[in-house]
Amino acid sequence: MKDSGIILTDGSSSYTFAKDGTFSAGPLGMSGRIFTGNWKIEDHSAGSAAKVVVEAKLGWINGASPNDDYRRIVFFIYSGKTTPFERPKVVHRFMPQSYYQCYWLIDEMTRIAKPSTTK
Repeated sequence: MKDSGIILTDGSSSYTFAKDGTFSAGPLGMSGRIFTGNWKIEDHSAGSAAKVVVEAKLGWINGASPNDDYRRIVFFIYSGKTTPFERPKVVHRFMPQSYYQCYWLIDEMTRIAKPSTTK
């Protein structure tokens, strides 16, 4: 994950963990909440799951957004299997060469003060 980044989806939103440490999330449809910020792996010794902590600004597509709404989001991403696409295609504005089948969950989403690392 650190070397290549990863995009997760739950069918209604996509969560992008870029290899440069930036994070973005947004709806797959026309409206919903968006996040922009940074991510880091905090602990990878929690069994087979990586604890990934995100600090991000929350906003809304097609709606008013406060300028000071920041969140700490904790993901647990479990070990899985990478499978190459036979014919790569555009998936949510990206063209991944493979997909990663795994279980993951959002364990926490907490309001925080503006982080020093978030624009």
